[in-house]
Amino acid sequence: VNDTDPRDAASPSLIGKLVVLDGAKRDRDPYVGDLAVSAKTLYLTHNATIAAVNVIADLANHQNPNGWIPPASINNYTLPLFDYPLYWVICSYDLLVYTGDFSYMQQYYSTLQRVLNDWYPSVTNTTVSLLDKDVGGASGYGDYAFLNRSGIVTYYNALYVLGLQNAASIATFLGGHESDAAEWTQRAETVSRAINKYLWDNST
Repeated sequence: VNDTDPRDAASPSLIGKLVVLDGAKRDRDPYVGDLAVSAKTLYLTHNATIAAVNVIADLANHQNPNGWIPPASINNYTLPLFDYPLYWVICSYDLLVYTGDFSYMQQYYSTLQRVLNDWYPSVTNTTVSLLDKDVGGASGYGDYAFLNRSGIVTYYNALYVLGLQNAASIATFLGGHESDAAEWTQRAETVSRAINKYLWDNST
């Protein structure tokens, strides 16, 4: 905790732990979206897996009752980003695939269930089966780029498909979660079809 932290990111649950920050000159905060790239790089280049685990486990420990997972410790885990809970899913999958850390995934499997079975369904337009920022009080949420996006956005839904596919693989790898694997696989296929039906403009 010192003046090199410009975003009030210091958290009692992270102080003294090895983490991956999102850069030396920007936020200097452990963001899960950045880990989607930097964690895989870390796994392949350094024997310091714990630096990624510390971040994604800490964010899981701060999951909201509605299933939403904060993107980082910034502002006491309150920064409302719409897409970052999916990056938590993807980063958890990458950790399992690249390192074989089954103990982490077993510990946080219920976190995975809540984010995919509670949070994202609550912000889904059930008429078209697509994520919709105008549903469930999510209109004020930002994203990785803080673009002024609203309604149904292709990027969110494509990321949702990847997250659902990764989660289905996690459920299969762990065993004993066949119903989750089947549900998430089916939902990914449903969202994929909806993306192609509603969000593809062949004229362009």
